[in-house]
Amino acid sequence: MPPRIELPPQFAELLDGLRRRIRAYVLVEGTARIVCLLGLLFWFTLSLDWLWFRVSRLELPVWFRSFAVIAAITMIGAGLVVWIALRFLPGLRARALALVLERRFPELDDRLITAVEMAEAPLPESPLTQAMLQRTVNDAARLVPNLQIGNVFEKRTLQRAVAFAGVLVASIIGLGVANADAMDRWYKAYVLRLDHYWHRDTELVARVLVPPGDTLRPFREHRYKHAKGTDLTLVVDLAEGQRPDGGEWKAPDYVTLSYSLDNGRGGGSVTMSRFGDRQFRHTFGGLLDGMRFWISGNDFTNRIAYRVDVVDPPQIAQLVLDSEFPAHTGMNDAPNEAGKPAPRKEVRVQGTQVSIPVETRFVLRGEINKPLLNARIEFGRNRLSFGFFRPPQSLQAESAEAAPVTETFKAEWTIESEDRLSQERKPLDEAVARRFLSEDRMRFQVPMALSAQETDAARDRSMQPMSDFGLPFVLPPDTPVRIYLEDTDDILTIDPARLTINGTPDQPPLVQTELQGIGTSITRKALIPLTGMVSDDFGLYEVQFEYRIDDSPEWTPRPLRGQFPQDEHPKEFRLAISPENPREEFDVLQLELPVGKKLTLTVLAKDGDTLNGPHETRGEQFVFTIVSNEELLSILYGREVNLRQRFKQIMDEVDGTRKDLILHRAKYAEATELKKTGKNDEQKKIDELMTAVAVCAERTLHQIRKNTSETAVIEDSFRAMLEELVNNRVHTEQMVQRLNGLIVDPLHAINTIDYPTCDGAAGLYKLANEKGQDPTSQIDNTIESLSTMLEHMERVLKEMQELANFHEAIKELKVIIDDSEKLKGDTAKEQKKKDIERLKGLTD
Repeated sequence: MPPRIELPPQFAELLDGLRRRIRAYVLVEGTARIVCLLGLLFWFTLSLDWLWFRVSRLELPVWFRSFAVIAAITMIGAGLVVWIALRFLPGLRARALALVLERRFPELDDRLITAVEMAEAPLPESPLTQAMLQRTVNDAARLVPNLQIGNVFEKRTLQRAVAFAGVLVASIIGLGVANADAMDRWYKAYVLRLDHYWHRDTELVARVLVPPGDTLRPFREHRYKHAKGTDLTLVVDLAEGQRPDGGEWKAPDYVTLSYSLDNGRGGGSVTMSRFGDRQFRHTFGGLLDGMRFWISGNDFTNRIAYRVDVVDPPQIAQLVLDSEFPAHTGMNDAPNEAGKPAPRKEVRVQGTQVSIPVETRFVLRGEINKPLLNARIEFGRNRLSFGFFRPPQSLQAESAEAAPVTETFKAEWTIESEDRLSQERKPLDEAVARRFLSEDRMRFQVPMALSAQETDAARDRSMQPMSDFGLPFVLPPDTPVRIYLEDTDDILTIDPARLTINGTPDQPPLVQTELQGIGTSITRKALIPLTGMVSDDFGLYEVQFEYRIDDSPEWTPRPLRGQFPQDEHPKEFRLAISPENPREEFDVLQLELPVGKKLTLTVLAKDGDTLNGPHETRGEQFVFTIVSNEELLSILYGREVNLRQRFKQIMDEVDGTRKDLILHRAKYAEATELKKTGKNDEQKKIDELMTAVAVCAERTLHQIRKNTSETAVIEDSFRAMLEELVNNRVHTEQMVQRLNGLIVDPLHAINTIDYPTCDGAAGLYKLANEKGQDPTSQIDNTIESLSTMLEHMERVLKEMQELANFHEAIKELKVIIDDSEKLKGDTAKEQKKKDIERLKGLTD
């Protein structure tokens, strides 16, 4: 190894000391800079948090604070590397240290660097060079003890760094002493990274005012579901309890509501209306879109936006009454299996009203559009509520942990007193009440009985349990029912579903009867015919005759001659002996009533209502007087006299019409002749004659139609007389044939042939006159038709007169019989008187 120059020991001490001093400087300065960076980051984050809260009244988002912490750690790490590690860790060579000293101390005149370099290099071979290097080393060694190494460093920079770091540390310590809350807030914000770390004077909680009843509903996890299209009333209250520092929450002077509607429908800010000292409200009318909103008051703004989701309200898609009708109605279906009850029959509700028979038991079934939470049914003084209920949420601060949502099943029947001042609450058996709500909560079903409970039988039926739903709730007929629904979105129907179940009472049967071919005076062997219809809303169980004699209060039943289908329980029954004989008959002969008795006859009908009945109805009560054959014929004769006189009057009117037509035919001919003369002074007379002809046409048509109606009445009256003779069994075959063949049938021919012919001719007469045509031929036809009809009427009138002679003979015979009966009675009385006098003489 080549020889080297030996450096004096003081050189090594000098360089080692400088090396230690440099490293100490770097460490102190780097640390000071790191402390400055930490201080600046502390004040920056603290100020940023303070400014953000003053602007927004909110804590910085956790994500932002986490990013700030990561950025700060990154910056500190970079400072450690740049300011300390990179400057401290590399080794400091002697040559570099010597250069530092040469630059700082010019008096060394490169002697120190030369010596250091020559010590590291081989010694030159030249003696002169070696001598010169040695002298250089000696000169440098002489100067080294006098060097002040501390002057190498720039102390001002270090002092500034340390001073600034000290100031920052002092300021932070001072802040901690003066405002421990700020230090605590910074620690919670950036170290613990809590959601809530600002101490507020005000804490507000938003809720929703829900009708009906103005119930306050909370936001669950800052969300609330609202019924689409309804008003949303937001209520803001101070939080319950006290502040974390033990003080009371401070109510703001005003609260600002900022909102943003979904689907780009806009937004805005409003000042809420104040209610009292602690509450503020605002209403959004008919909300159709969801929205987010924030509330601000004093130093509070909710960090997480409140969210309102608009959803469909709960609605009844279909109401059905699964009904068990009373047995007598016949409306139930047949059982599917023998020995089992018939299946309930569906009655679908269309609109707000439905009608079912009174005493029907049914299950009120409602199909819902979304899952239910609970339901409330109100009817009369009754209120039935069942389902799942959630506890109310307190006004907790936003920072409080939300309680989990729990559901409890409850079922209760509340009955109000008649004065509405008190209530009786009856809890229902949960096992039974749970069946009121289906497992999927999409359907409710409640047992009910439509009954007025007027009879013991009705009360017993309404209190019988329904196999799968227990005892039914009694609903009086025509009572309005209101149904309130609350779904799993906590949405309560504002307007309840309304339903009126009208009770159709079992009406008494309707009996409509009338006499046919009989009067109020009958013979003891008469056959009383009745026609009519008997009906009932649900079915007839019995129809029969009832009669009584004179003033007897008791009715005596008698079956109909026709067969009543009692097993079929028809809703309508026509009184008829058979299809060929469409009438019923009551035979008086079987009663063997003497002349002078009074008979009252009616038809009785009963239904099968065993709950509120049975109902029974008597038809019109017909009162008859029993008379002799002769008296009946006399009564009919009096009626025939009146009819004959009226028929004679009709004939006179027809003849008058015919004569009027003859007169006005002549007037028309006269007017025609005057027209031929062409004289103007005759025009007035011509107009008068033509007017008279026109009026005659109108009058003739009217008179013919009037006589037509009157003659039809005459025909019906004679036909009734004939039937009355037959039904009273006082007729002979010859009498019937004569009345039919010589009076009734000819009258029928006059009404169906002659009158229509006359009416047609008169109509043509009127039409020709209206058209300005010559009506002469039509007048002649009308006159001829009337003349023909008068001939037919004359023949009928002649037969009526001959019939009158017969009745006169009957009347005279009745007088003779009456006189004979009277004489016989007087003789009996006289004989009795004589017998009494003779008996007295014998006793004396």
